[in-house]
Amino acid sequence: MQKPNIVFILSDDQGAWAMRCAGNSDIITPNLDRLAEEGILFENFFCVSPVCSPARASIITGQIPSTHGVHDFIRKGNIDNPAGGLGYNGKDRPIEYLKGMPGYTGYLAKDGYRCGLSGKWHLGASATPQKSFEYWYAHGFGGGDYYDYQVYEEVS
Repeated sequence: MQKPNIVFILSDDQGAWAMRCAGNSDIITPNLDRLAEEGILFENFFCVSPVCSPARASIITGQIPSTHGVHDFIRKGNIDNPAGGLGYNGKDRPIEYLKGMPGYTGYLAKDGYRCGLSGKWHLGASATPQKSFEYWYAHGFGGGDYYDYQVYEEVS
């Protein structure tokens, strides 16, 4: 049996009301509508935090913020900057906030899937591929501009 392709799209601060396929006729979202029609649309999905960094950490690890330790928005300190700054551990190295914690992408990789990340990681050490991602195209930091932003890319 052939394994299905899995595409997981996470958009910050997007409620179900912000998609036509979820019943909002004022919004035009043809690509999301097609994905929902051809794949799976979670109609009853809850997240343990309304904030992007802890929500991402919870989705990846399957744990609540009090367990994985990411409680709030991670400031710009997750960018690989040898000068240090917010979010650094004092040794001029970016913090991998989920280091040592298993994530669902690790289980997929063990089952033969090739995992890739494209977009916002926002969980520390953005220059370093993490959680079994073989393709890594990550924004340098989470709360940055949409234009002229730093991106880290690595393919293994």
